[in-house]
Amino acid sequence: MSIASHTIEDVRREGGEYGQELAAALVLARTRGADRALQRQMARLVLLRIEAAVEKLKDTSSTELVEAYERSAKKGVHDELIRSGVVVPEAGRRAA
Repeated sequence: MSIASHTIEDVRREGGEYGQELAAALVLARTRGADRALQRQMARLVLLRIEAAVEKLKDTSSTELVEAYERSAKKGVHDELIRSGVVVPEAGRRAA
C-alpha cells in the first residue's frame, strides 16, 4: 500500500474511513452483547490494525502523509464510536 501519490486530503479521508470501518466491529460486538473483556480485546485489535497499516505505509510514503493517515484513522474510530453512542463526546466516557 502506498499513499505517496495521494494528496493530504485523500490520505485523511482514507484513514478516517478505515478507522470508521474498524470501529464498526467494536460497535457490533457491543450491540450483540459481547462482554467487556472481549470488547477490550477487540479494541486492542483495532489499534493493532491501524499500527500495522501505518508500518506498511512507512516504507513507501512521507512521514507527513503517514502521520496524517494514522491521526485520521484513530479519529475515524473515535468519531464512529461517538456517532454510535458508545462514547459520550463531552466526557469521553462510555454511554450507559
